[in-house]
Amino acid sequence: MSAAIPRRGATVLVALAIGCAAARPAAAIEPAAPRSPANLVESPPRVESLTLQFVAATSRLNLEVAIAADPRLGPRVRIGPAAAPVELRDDGTHGDRRRGDGVYSGSMPIDPAELRRAAAAQRAAERRQAKTASRPVSLFDGREIARRVTPLRIDWWKLLHGIKARLTPIDCAYAQSVDWPRSLLVTDRAVVTDAARTYVPFAVDPTTGTKLPAAGTRNGVWSFEHLVRAAAGAADPNQVLRGWLETWAPPTPPAPTPTPTPLIVNGWPATARPGFANRIVAPWPRDANGGLDVGAAPFQLLAIVNRIDKADGLSWTPMLHDYDATKGSAGELRFVFGALAAETGAPLRFTVIFEYTVLQPDCTAFGHWARRWVDLSALPIGSDAYRTALAQLTEDVVSGGHGALARIRTNEVDLGPLFGGALWDMREFHPDGSGHLQLTTVENTPDACFNATLPLPAPLPPACVGGQARLATWVSGNPGPIASDHYTVPPQLPPPTPLLGAQALAKGALTYWELPGVNDDLRFHFSLGTCNGCHNRETATDSLHISPMVPSGQPARLSQFLTGVPPGMTPTPVTDPRSGAVRNFNDLERRRQTLSQAATLPCLCDLLRVTLLTPH
Repeated sequence: MSAAIPRRGATVLVALAIGCAAARPAAAIEPAAPRSPANLVESPPRVESLTLQFVAATSRLNLEVAIAADPRLGPRVRIGPAAAPVELRDDGTHGDRRRGDGVYSGSMPIDPAELRRAAAAQRAAERRQAKTASRPVSLFDGREIARRVTPLRIDWWKLLHGIKARLTPIDCAYAQSVDWPRSLLVTDRAVVTDAARTYVPFAVDPTTGTKLPAAGTRNGVWSFEHLVRAAAGAADPNQVLRGWLETWAPPTPPAPTPTPTPLIVNGWPATARPGFANRIVAPWPRDANGGLDVGAAPFQLLAIVNRIDKADGLSWTPMLHDYDATKGSAGELRFVFGALAAETGAPLRFTVIFEYTVLQPDCTAFGHWARRWVDLSALPIGSDAYRTALAQLTEDVVSGGHGALARIRTNEVDLGPLFGGALWDMREFHPDGSGHLQLTTVENTPDACFNATLPLPAPLPPACVGGQARLATWVSGNPGPIASDHYTVPPQLPPPTPLLGAQALAKGALTYWELPGVNDDLRFHFSLGTCNGCHNRETATDSLHISPMVPSGQPARLSQFLTGVPPGMTPTPVTDPRSGAVRNFNDLERRRQTLSQAATLPCLCDLLRVTLLTPH
C-alpha cells in the first residue's frame, strides 16, 4: 500500500438544499488536492539536533542541523523565509565538515536582540514557573507523554558570547512563559461572556436557575452571528443557516412523497435527527421577514482555542512550484459554542466548533504571530487590555484576511436516538466557496460498519462486506505515517468503495477502533486519530473535550486528555482497551511547548517542532 499522505481534510462532498423557499441546485465538488509528500512545508523532515554558534563581528549564526534520513533531501536544503532563504549544505563544501553525513551546515544573519530576548524570556519563565529548570518536564511521542525528564537547558548568555551550543526541543519549549488558560484555551467567564463581544438570546440565573433575558452585544466579534455573517460573505446568512440546519432535519416534501430524502455523503446516508426541528429550529426567534434571526442563535460561547500546534513546517522554504507561500498554515483558531435549550436556557449536550486556518506567509511572520499569543499570558485575563488584545488576534483571522473558515464540526447527543445503541453523533461541514456550508465526511473517521467494536446495521450494506479486513490491511500497509500521527484516511478503499463516513457515532466513553490483525501500537495510533476514538475510549473521554454540562456560571469543563488531571482528582492513566498498556496525556502541555517553540528564535526553534496531522 502507498504511504503517501493526503492533504488534511480531503473529503467527498454532496450538495445540499439551502434556502427558505427554493433549494440551491446540486453541484459536485471535487475532493481537496492531496498533500504533497515531496513538499517539506506540508510534510517536514525530522530534525534530530541543532547546533548554533554566534559570530558577533558579523551578527551571524553558524548552523549545524542534523536531519533524519529522508529520501526527499539532496545535498542542499533551504530554510527561512522564501524572500531570503538560508541554504544548508551536506556536500562537504562551504564549511560543511563531511559530505552525506546528514548534518547540514550553513550560516544566517541574526539580530543579537533575538538572542537577548530568548535569554531574558527563559529567565523570566523560570522565575514565574518556580524554577522549572530543576523540575521534570514531559517529553511527548505524538499526543502521548513518553517520559518525564529533568532537562539541561541551553545557556543563552554563553551563546551570545560565541560559545557553541546545542539547541534542543526542550530549550525552545520552555524559553517562554506560557499560561495555557490565557494563551491556548480560553474558557474564563470574563472572556466568553464579555458583554461587548458576545451575545446570547437568553441565559440561566446561576442562583435560581430561572431563565434570563438576552445579554451582550448583537454581532459582537465573538458572537455566533458574527462568525456566520463573516463566513457567509455575500450570501444571505439566514439561508446559510437554514441550509445548515436542514442537514439534521430535512424538510418534508409535499405529497405524494411525504418522506424526506436522506442526505448521502460519500455513499453513506446521514441519519436524520428527529429532535433537531423541535429543540433547535422551531423555538429559534424569527426576524421581520419570517426567517431565522441570525443574531438570536441559541448558542453560547464556551471557549476560544489557539491550535498553533497544527501549523505547517513554515521554517522550510517552499521547494515546489505549486506551493503558495502566501497561504502557509500557522495552525488554527477555533470558537467552541454550546447549544441552549429554548425552554429553560440550560445547556444542551451539543457543541458547535468554528475552525479557521490561520494564514502566515513564512516562519518570520509565524514567530510574530506566536509571540502575540505568548504576550497574552502576561495580562490579567479579565482585564480590558487582555480582552482587547485577544479580540485583535481573533479578528485578524475572522475578518482581517489572515485566516479562512476551514470547517464547522458538531458533536451532540440530545437530538434523538441513533441506530445500534450509539449515543453521540459527530458531523463535519465545509464552506463551498459561495458562503454556504455542505455536509461532508468526518475527517479520518470511517463509517461505523468498518469498526469491529460497534454493532453493524442490518441488512449489511455492500460496502461493509469485508470492510473491516480491508481497513485493517490499509492500516497495516501504512505503518510509518500512522505510527507518527502524520496520516489522513482516504475517502475510499480499493476496489472503489466508500470508507469515510457521513457521521461519526459513539457510545459514551466505550467507543474505540478494533482492527483485526493489526498490532496494538498501530491500532492505538489509528484509533486515536479518528474522531470517535479520540473523543471516547482511547482518551477515557465521554465524547466532549470541552463540555458545557457544568453548574450555571462555571466555565466549560475540560477533559483529562487536555489537562492531564481529572477535575478535582489525582492524575489517572488511561488503559488501552485492547493491550492494557497505560497511557498518559496532557495535550495542553504539548500545545504549550509548541507555542513556546514557535515564539523563540523564529525559523530555528520551529525546525525542532514535531508536526502532527490529526483532526483534533
